[in-house]
Amino acid sequence: FIRLEEFATYGGAQGIWAPYYTLHKIMAGLIDAHVHTGNRRALAVLTGIGDWVWSRLEPLRQEQLDRMWDIYIAGEYGGVNESLAYLHALQPDKPEYVDAAKRFVNNNVYGPTVANEDALDGRHANQHIPQFTGYLRTYEQGHEEDFLLAARNFWDMIVPHRIYSHGGVGVGEMIRERGVVAGSLFHDRNHAETCPLYNMLKLSRNLFFHDPDPKYMNYYETGLFNQMVGSRRDSDSSESPEVTYFVPVQPGQQRSYGNVGTCCGGTGMENHTKYQDSIYFRSVDDEILYVNLYIASTLEWPQKSFTITQATQYPFEGATTLTVDGDGPLDIKLRVPEWVRKGYFVSINGVPQEMDANPGTYLTLSRRWTSGDTIEISMPFSFRAEPAIDDPTVQSLYYGPTLMAVQAGPAGEDLESGLLEMGFYRHMKLDGDLHMTELDSGMVGAITPSDRPMHFSTAGLTLAPFHVSDPVPPGWEPPEPDPDSPFRGRGRRSPPTTPYHLYFRRHEPSIVFGSQDSGVPNAQGTRGEAFLDSVWAGAPFSEHSSFLSTVERLAAEWEGSGAFSESEAGSIVEAARRAEEEMAL
Repeated sequence: FIRLEEFATYGGAQGIWAPYYTLHKIMAGLIDAHVHTGNRRALAVLTGIGDWVWSRLEPLRQEQLDRMWDIYIAGEYGGVNESLAYLHALQPDKPEYVDAAKRFVNNNVYGPTVANEDALDGRHANQHIPQFTGYLRTYEQGHEEDFLLAARNFWDMIVPHRIYSHGGVGVGEMIRERGVVAGSLFHDRNHAETCPLYNMLKLSRNLFFHDPDPKYMNYYETGLFNQMVGSRRDSDSSESPEVTYFVPVQPGQQRSYGNVGTCCGGTGMENHTKYQDSIYFRSVDDEILYVNLYIASTLEWPQKSFTITQATQYPFEGATTLTVDGDGPLDIKLRVPEWVRKGYFVSINGVPQEMDANPGTYLTLSRRWTSGDTIEISMPFSFRAEPAIDDPTVQSLYYGPTLMAVQAGPAGEDLESGLLEMGFYRHMKLDGDLHMTELDSGMVGAITPSDRPMHFSTAGLTLAPFHVSDPVPPGWEPPEPDPDSPFRGRGRRSPPTTPYHLYFRRHEPSIVFGSQDSGVPNAQGTRGEAFLDSVWAGAPFSEHSSFLSTVERLAAEWEGSGAFSESEAGSIVEAARRAEEEMAL
């Protein structure tokens, strides 16, 4: 602590690590011990730490604090400001604790973020993300609105502008240029340190308490079911947490498990408490229950005399059932995932409900409930390809909420050569799904299922859920560790894992509908989207006439912009017309 106040840096013989980061972990554990078990000794120790931190920081000038908190890693303090603000909530007669939390404001980032100026490029991700959860907690203790504004603005600077398809953030450990996702895939072998995801989910959860915007829970689901679940090896190891430090997105890379003694090793164990902490929220007046996540669980709500049991195999199935035990009025808000393409259907006690369920919103069930009532939800999965924010030809493939990994080794060393090329549009039906379809010629399709749950193949390649992590190979024994290696604990002793691609290059060279080739190149628009992208953005289509109308309208618009000649536009429409029979569902 003394060396940090002297502006010691990270690493080297004279350097330090991050003293307040460690202190935050200790304080957070003491808070949990007191809040969840009533341990008074934990509160006493916590109070002593709070007094010590205040006595240490109160005399320091703000300029000195700004410089301390801006030092790479050495100034990383985790969410110690969050713990201090929480301590004030436990000890409201001691305002010095929240004042101590405010001493952790880092004006080099906080000031621009309040002004909605993005100054994050080159910042250490896990050094700064938890700071904003701390600012939010400080706001909750009755302090400046700017703390809430900073947290909201920061989240919007990260999501979606710097988020990879599995929900993670960061090139190496660093936040990089806004709006560059595809362009950063080959900047480093490692991406998306695990700790930042944990803290982004924590920030998303806490922001939802102030503004129940579905965007926070839509992101939460993506990060939780993809990077977070995929960060733990499918292993019963009692010697290692078998978790990831980085979760690479560079095509052809592999996950590496281990990480004993690192920050991500510690967070790697905390991660897996996140499955239960945000499934259900209640409104302040206890009149509304939010169902945010579809996870098998039981909610006990003694204040309302309700118990809600959720039974599901999600994300391996697109269905869930909620069973109510209790009587009385209650609004139940069900999150309609933004990935829904084939409908979101609700039945109460077996009776289908006629309701508009818009993807990316909450659907409200308002009624008086009786013990034994059941809510059955069906949300059929479909495949979809989502483009990177900076290059619509670089895409990731999802099946419902699940990111699908293409299992393959490296294809090249840069963005031009390192991406696998994949095309799907010729197989599309009116519903816009990439499913296998039975035709007279047999089973054909862009993607076909295998005999393993949620495993598929396409163009001779295996598609597997990214969250299904690698098991330890039978009979594998770790080599003897090198006691002099600076990398011990960072997964270097882990058994080999399967290389994968989370991004691919969409290759649709000509405008084709089924087997009907128009002979016209699939031109790109001003925003980089291809003509076929624009057509299929309108899916699903209820009937072929609706599909044909869309093709006619877009062909005319693109002809008007000079992208197509009159003859080419006519050929496109005629190909769509000829494809009617084979595009039917």
